Amino acid sequence: VDYGHARSAIGETLQCVKSHEFAGLFDTPGLCDITAHVDFENVANIALADGLAVHGPVTQGQFLLDVGIENRAERLWTIANEAQKESLSTGLMRLIDTEQMGSLFKVLAVCHDPLIHPEGFDEYL
Repeated sequence: VDYGHARSAIGETLQCVKSHEFAGLFDTPGLCDITAHVDFENVANIALADGLAVHGPVTQGQFLLDVGIENRAERLWTIANEAQKESLSTGLMRLIDTEQMGSLFKVLAVCHDPLIHPEGFDEYL
């Protein structure tokens, strides 16, 4: 699970983040998180070439919906206080909304056994 591209493309993948905002790579060395987008298509192709089974990539939002995040949130909602309910709602939307982490993050499963079909993956490939 990480953010990246489902299909390989030319473009910048290396980036810096400081205080949840994009920052220049050399603006404040040592004070920013340096990260890169995952090339999920390339990872999948390498795994397939090695004879492994690949499931996905799927968006994080779809994956979480498929494994029942809404049911889990509803159960937590029943025992939560008002502040916790607000946090649950905000957190759920952040994780699954297509305008937030729901489509930016992807999920890929690689299995040694082609008969294994992990939860949360329909046959997208």
